[in-house]
Amino acid sequence: MRHLNHSADIVRQLGDLNGQITELIARNKSLELEIVERQNSIIWQMTMRFHNSFVERALPQSTGRRKIYNRWLKGGRILLNEGPNILWKKYNNYRMQNETELDNYEQWCSINEPTSLELEKQREFANNLTYRPLISIITPIYNISPTILEATIKSVIDQTYNNWEMCLVDGNSNDGNIKKCLEKLVRSDRRIKAKYLDHNLGISGNSNESLKLAKGEFVAFLDHDDLFAPFALFEVAKVLNKDKSVDFIYSDRDLVTKEGNRRFKPFFKPDWSPDIMLSANYLTHICVIRKSLIDDIGGLASETDGAQDWDLFLKIAERTNKIYHIPKILYHWRDLKTSCAMRGETAKPYIFEAQRLAIQDHLRRMNKLGKVILESTGFWRVKWMIEKNHKVSIIIPTRDNINMLRRFINTIFFISFLPLLICREHTGSIGIIQIKYTIFGSNASPPLNKRFGIRNHLLGYNGHSIIPVLFFSSSTSMFV
Repeated sequence: MRHLNHSADIVRQLGDLNGQITELIARNKSLELEIVERQNSIIWQMTMRFHNSFVERALPQSTGRRKIYNRWLKGGRILLNEGPNILWKKYNNYRMQNETELDNYEQWCSINEPTSLELEKQREFANNLTYRPLISIITPIYNISPTILEATIKSVIDQTYNNWEMCLVDGNSNDGNIKKCLEKLVRSDRRIKAKYLDHNLGISGNSNESLKLAKGEFVAFLDHDDLFAPFALFEVAKVLNKDKSVDFIYSDRDLVTKEGNRRFKPFFKPDWSPDIMLSANYLTHICVIRKSLIDDIGGLASETDGAQDWDLFLKIAERTNKIYHIPKILYHWRDLKTSCAMRGETAKPYIFEAQRLAIQDHLRRMNKLGKVILESTGFWRVKWMIEKNHKVSIIIPTRDNINMLRRFINTIFFISFLPLLICREHTGSIGIIQIKYTIFGSNASPPLNKRFGIRNHLLGYNGHSIIPVLFFSSSTSMFV
């Protein structure tokens, strides 16, 4: 009797759900018709012509200009739809949020970074390390303020780990004071080397000349306008003392103002992810690499200038999996108008093609087939070419909870490459057959029946390999 009542409740719930679904379908069709009507209107077509002919060309995605445009656009919508009072309120909330984030980060730094006393202890500890590899710092220079350059070099001199050398190469800068600054610093510290080129070879060519000066077992890359944290090389040496086989080390980083007096926008990076590296160069700085690997590669490739570090990292990752992430802020990227730190890709508009080339060449070297596409977000996407249609089985442990199962299945209707669904029936379930008719309907079309199989055995489904298998609970949603 209790079981019949339970079944009756389920039937009533199903009736309610069917009514809701019918309403949603009708609402969806109404919205689709409204969208089509708007898209066919003269105003919409004129707006899209303006957007495609002017906005997309003059204000490319991920540029500073486009971000400003999008903010004005968002503000205009709020003003028209919600009024000036709401616009002002949201602006104040946005401003206060940024100020709070800045205050929180300064507090975070004071808690998580070493004090001056701890830095002195680091110096003693570093001198007694068992393994003290020489680290060569590669810094190509071209048309930078001598004051900023001097601050960059000072951040290396202040390191608590002292077994380093700095290899500076000037690509024939216009300002004669740069050479005077370098000559003074070379005289003051024998670990600093400088070379002056007759003409600028570009970022890769100048860096390769700097690499020729390097004698270290490892090299670290430092841009001519950025700063090392005083404990940066110490943290690198600590990692190498724990595991001498590590080939590639990177850390987190933040931004620093032009004056160098305020740090902001920390970037806490994930551990090594080859997939993310195909979408964005999240490593950037600080990066320390075994020099022998760079020598084997042949240095940096000039054809990828603007993305030369990304290209280098991909090539290194093809040769080693000994990659280590130090989850500490060891690098301060200076926020200058000429730097990607402030203006993104607009500081160096040629980098898009260089980035695409770096990723495409990596796929070619790895014998992988895929098309490299720049998304509207400014990130890259590899659209993989499927060489063979493999069957994939989805196993969903379920018991009675039709609503959750429906939500999950609805999310995979649009995935054309999934040929089979296997549901496991637990003891006491209302039955796989009921779930089948509830989810698919008694009049499910043949293609649907071919694509989704219902079984109460997990293994040995006729004609299908269970490898690879995706395990999901029935409460899971899949995002496509």
